[in-house]
Amino acid sequence: VDTSALERLAPLQLVRTIARSIEPDEVVAPETPLPSVFEALSRRGHALVLTERRELAGIVTKWDLGRPAVVGRLFAQI
Repeated sequence: VDTSALERLAPLQLVRTIARSIEPDEVVAPETPLPSVFEALSRRGHALVLTERRELAGIVTKWDLGRPAVVGRLFAQI
């Protein structure tokens, strides 16, 4: 995740002054296969998980790949 913009923030700066649109390649569905999530993570370092009603269900980052649940699932696929 690029944090360089955070260094230029004023303490009371409003979110709307730095917000950006969500790009389609940042979004995955809860049913997305793991290989597709890996592709999204390699491009951006994160993926936004949206429900069918387009509500944010979660955020997955490349650091989540080291969590025991993910490691166990990946090991089971080998």
